[in-house]
Formats: sequence, C-alpha cells, structure tokens
Amino acid sequence: MRRVASSLAFVCALFMAGCTSVASGSDDGATWPHAQPVAVPSGDVVLTVADDGVLTEFDVQALEALGAQSIVVDDPFVNRSLSLDAVPLVVVLAAAGIGPDDALTWRALDNYEVYFTGAELLDDRAWLAIRQDNDLIDIADGGPVRVVFTNLDGPLGRDTNQWIWSLDRIEVNSR
Repeated sequence: MRRVASSLAFVCALFMAGCTSVASGSDDGATWPHAQPVAVPSGDVVLTVADDGVLTEFDVQALEALGAQSIVVDDPFVNRSLSLDAVPLVVVLAAAGIGPDDALTWRALDNYEVYFTGAELLDDRAWLAIRQDNDLIDIADGGPVRVVFTNLDGPLGRDTNQWIWSLDRIEVNSR
C-alpha cells in the first residue's frame, strides 16, 4: 500500500508541476515537467545545477516552492521508513532547464559522484528530500538535501550507491 501511495504522490506532484510530455520507458505514466521559475535564493544555497557555465542555485525555500510533498520512504541505510518532505527530482531538473536525455553528474559534499540521465529518474520515482520529520536534514544525516527513491525495484532505487546523501551539485555532461 505504501508503494502505491508513493507512486500516486509522485504522479500527482508531476501533474501539479505542469507535466505534459511522456518520457519513454516510464511505466506509471510519469512525464517530464515544464520548467517553473526559480526564485533567487535568499537563504543558504543547498543545491547548484550547472549547465554549460550557467548556474541555477536553490535554497530550501526555492525547492519547497517547486511543490514539496510529504512522502514515506523505506530507507535501506537505516532499515526503517522515513517521513520526508521532498520534490520530484525531475521537477528540480526541469526548473534548471535540464531535459530527460541530458547526461548528468551528481556530486555530494564529499565529492562522491554518480552518473545517470534525467529520464532514468522517472521510472525509479526519484525525489530530492529537504526535510525529515518536518525538520531540515542535518549534514550528519545526509543533508541538507539528499536523493531518495520510492521505487525500490527500479535500477536506481534498488542500488544503494545511487541514494546520494548530501547532494551538492548536478552537472550536465553533454547535450
């Protein structure tokens, strides 16, 4: 039941973000959203998206304005369910002008890196977690933002190496 609820929350969040075009390979009807305006950060920048020298910076308020949802995630690191406030990662990418076919490098504060495209996030229902139990996420707990998945059967969701803690930067590798 929890998986169905998280899938529904993901699709609803994408709908609210103005999604219209269907990405190939998505099994739940998820689509790539239209870009939303990003507010100029007034607080600490928690995520930077870099595309050919153009930087889009997000603070917590800008991320929440993209349509944060309350979700429950079965976290494989702590072996329990977590209550999170999160934004679908595809909504964040679209707001920064990133498309589903862009090859991306995802970098954490400790310079840990993973590589995947935006389209891969749709099938695995990837989220950018901002809060846990209504509180901002401390760096010691993988914050200030971290990547989580609600589809644990997908190729990214089942691979714990893709659950990026303390995400700091996303870079477009090629177009």
